[in-house]
Amino acid sequence: MIFFRSERPIRRRSQTVVRLLEGEHIKPGMIVPACVEICQIRVLKVSQEPLDSITQEDVAKEGFPERTPIGYIDRFCRVMECGPTQIVSRIEFEYVG
Repeated sequence: MIFFRSERPIRRRSQTVVRLLEGEHIKPGMIVPACVEICQIRVLKVSQEPLDSITQEDVAKEGFPERTPIGYIDRFCRVMECGPTQIVSRIEFEYVG
């Protein structure tokens, strides 16, 4: 699984949630490599939700505790070329090993 621009939080193991535009194929229980084999993660939960429903707690779980939800949404939309109401896959995970 590629974590777009998230290598640092993955290396620190501070990220436990990721949002993807296309994550419908990800299922709970899957163990997948993160960031080109930096480590492996186990998927715990997958849901579909509007990007603009992100909370401050989830911004921190995304590995960016210093950002606000609005700052996170603005960056995501700019990088992924989408709008704040875009439906995204919210993937919660834990580190393996």
